[in-house]
Amino acid sequence: MDSHILKTHPDSTIECRQLSEEFLEETLSLMEKVYFAEEKIVGAFGLTQDSQTIFEERQVMKNIIEDGVSVIAIDKNNNNKVIGACLNKIHVKPGSGEETFYGKIAKSSKASAIKSITEFDDYVIRKFFELCQVDCVLEFTMIGILPEYRNRGIAKTLYQIVIDLGRVLAKGVNAKKSVDGRELAVEPVPETIVGVCTSEKAWQVGEDMGFKLVATLDYEKFKCEEKTLADVQVEEISVVSMINYRHQDLLNDDVLWVVRILGGKIFHCGVVKFVIKLTLSLYSFLLLAQTYFFVFAPDADQLIQYGPLFFQMCYATLGMFVVLLRNRMIEDVMEVIDLWDVKSAGEEVEIDDDDQVFFTNWLMQKWFFGHTKCLIVLIKLTFFVAAPCMTVHGYQIIYTLQHVKFQMYMFNKYVEELTKGFTTCECKLLFDEVYQNEVNFRLKFLIKRHCDFLR
Repeated sequence: MDSHILKTHPDSTIECRQLSEEFLEETLSLMEKVYFAEEKIVGAFGLTQDSQTIFEERQVMKNIIEDGVSVIAIDKNNNNKVIGACLNKIHVKPGSGEETFYGKIAKSSKASAIKSITEFDDYVIRKFFELCQVDCVLEFTMIGILPEYRNRGIAKTLYQIVIDLGRVLAKGVNAKKSVDGRELAVEPVPETIVGVCTSEKAWQVGEDMGFKLVATLDYEKFKCEEKTLADVQVEEISVVSMINYRHQDLLNDDVLWVVRILGGKIFHCGVVKFVIKLTLSLYSFLLLAQTYFFVFAPDADQLIQYGPLFFQMCYATLGMFVVLLRNRMIEDVMEVIDLWDVKSAGEEVEIDDDDQVFFTNWLMQKWFFGHTKCLIVLIKLTFFVAAPCMTVHGYQIIYTLQHVKFQMYMFNKYVEELTKGFTTCECKLLFDEVYQNEVNFRLKFLIKRHCDFLR
């Protein structure tokens, strides 16, 4: 991508570009005067302006700039003066025993403040990889705007350009621009965009642009010269991440795993199937006996007294038939729709007074008086088989509906944020190619998801 002019600010005298060599020194000086002088985290770590610190902070900025995704704003009416800059870094998840970009700097740094700052940044970037579950991120590292140019939306414009660059890179288009004219490889490609907000105002800007809060850091964890950040900071640190339309984390830890087992998996076991068949045979015999009694020796009082449990046994028998013949409801649904998140709940029900509830008890006493206790114990043992078979369908419905419900909640969130992250005025959206392409991509994504629900 030729960059030079990436976007013209609503104030037509201000242009935003990717950083190039001609503006490098001026940009470094601006960041020293603005970012390193005013950023809360930097101040909290006691950054001084001795020669070693100045040298190292410049080296850090140059290393960040080497990735080719940093952008600046210039004032055309003021001799193309650099009035703002956003330096950004592409990070790749380190392997076991490997250091991050910041970790390497922290180990080699001789300036205590730079060492403390990069140790903090090392912790944060590792936190991003842990929370976002991705292998490559584009980080908003530093941003600075000259005081006389603030409150004009320049920072937002720079952020939007970086977001657009990230989207273009995600599509495999090489949008990087080196400051020394070298050709940069398109890899690594960031999967999401991340950043740290150290004030409520900064978080509000991030939220307006479509970012989501993924963590809040505790100041007590970070120290510099025996003082924690809590001693010198007022507002909390918010770790934020752009909502990712290209990678969704599938459910790994199914919180409804017990329901899933009770609702299907347990009945795939050969031993369980054998026990169900035996119980089904016994229940079928008992149902025939009870049906014979009700049909050929009807008694209204007994029908009223024992009818509910007679129909309960009918349902249990039907449940066992269904479990044996067709028990793939959960699997069938899960094959159609991927799971992203889920929650559930339940309750218990108890009954007592067996002789007044179970018709089989009365029947055993009438027909098999001498063996009543043994037969009742045998029938009660079958409850351990019959009860799960009766409830399996409820578990299947709970499991499936809870998952689908939360998938729909998430789908609605994606629909709500369909156009987030764009600052172009409404009258220009129709002609904004980046906006049209991204919304087209998102709509296709949402339509595909909607089709999953319909199936």
